[in-house]
Amino acid sequence: MGSACDSSEAEYKMGALLPGQGKECSAEYDYGIQHYDRRGFDYTMCFTKV
Repeated sequence: MGSACDSSEAEYKMGALLPGQGKECSAEYDYGIQHYDRRGFDYTMCFTKV
């Protein structure tokens, strides 16, 4: 099993969830993952390194 997000082994934590298509995370975040759903629920998750 994977480790929990708040465990000492976690390397990144989620900092923001941006609803909508084509959103970009601001410079304060280390990276973002864009998710596209056929039903139209699109969002970007922004992460910071712990």
